[in-house]
Amino acid sequence: MLLSDRDLIDELKNGRLQLEPFEPELVQPSSIDVRLDRLFRVLEQSFIAVIKRAKEEKIPHRIAAMAIGVEKVMRARIDRGLFP
Repeated sequence: MLLSDRDLIDELKNGRLQLEPFEPELVQPSSIDVRLDRLFRVLEQSFIAVIKRAKEEKIPHRIAAMAIGVEKVMRARIDRGLFP
């Protein structure tokens, strides 16, 4: 999906897009320039699921991770016929 500069600014204002720190002068016609520090995070897909679950259910990340782990174990046990 391509967004215009106005669309990008609208998405930032309504919270569907987050950028910190946001500098208005970095908005281009259909993009936002970003500046990277010497350090940045790369999240694995599994951790993204934890962040999403924690946010949706308004619970700490540790509890979301534990819940996802328990669900995977239970699914595996059910699939193997080890759970009633």
